[in-house]
Amino acid sequence: MGLGILWDDLSGRELGLNRFREDLPQGCPESIGGTEIVQARIVYRLVRSVPPTEEDFDSQRERFPDREFNVDECQAVGLSVWDTLEAAGKMQRRFRGSMRIYKMELGSGSGYIAKTSKHPNHWTWWPYADFDAVHCGHEVEQ
Repeated sequence: MGLGILWDDLSGRELGLNRFREDLPQGCPESIGGTEIVQARIVYRLVRSVPPTEEDFDSQRERFPDREFNVDECQAVGLSVWDTLEAAGKMQRRFRGSMRIYKMELGSGSGYIAKTSKHPNHWTWWPYADFDAVHCGHEVEQ
């Protein structure tokens, strides 16, 4: 995990460190419809433990740096969240109880979010580097 790189979208020149938790491809997340979170919203994330660890907020790209994904690289460096408890619960069942559901309130200062899947309740979230995701929520019992 580290501070991501900020790019100048016009010239493609690296500008230095940005505010995101991970390195993002040039133009990401705006390039796939990401917008800054400005109003509070509840989302659910699957985590391995409660309380979660920093690793629970690593992207697929961070976990598997050499894997080829069937999604845009911008999405691969984001985090999957769901906008309903029911949708998170369905995904949790696919992991046969090895994952827990963590309910979080995201608001101003938490990052960017975009609807990136055909699944109606799945979103991709790009947290800011200084956002404390580990302590922004609590476990939900199913």
